[in-house]
Amino acid sequence: MSTDPKVVDHERHGEGVPPRAAKRLRDAIDRLLAGNPQRTDRRLIKDNIWKEAGLSPATMNRAVRILAQWDCRVAECDGHAPRGP
Repeated sequence: MSTDPKVVDHERHGEGVPPRAAKRLRDAIDRLLAGNPQRTDRRLIKDNIWKEAGLSPATMNRAVRILAQWDCRVAECDGHAPRGP
């Protein structure tokens, strides 16, 4: 375990990423699931999450809890996002 307080804090909160990155990932997921992406096509794939959030794939992959929530939300909509405006 790291002695870096930032790393320990992220681990304690269960996000695995800094709060700002977590918010960007959640916002990107919300846009993708609403069918309103800003940077990607409408496909509900993990590759589009990090691109939509403007983060690296490595950062996204550290957000294990957020990715688990993504998996559940995609399963709930059968993998299809609504068409945006």
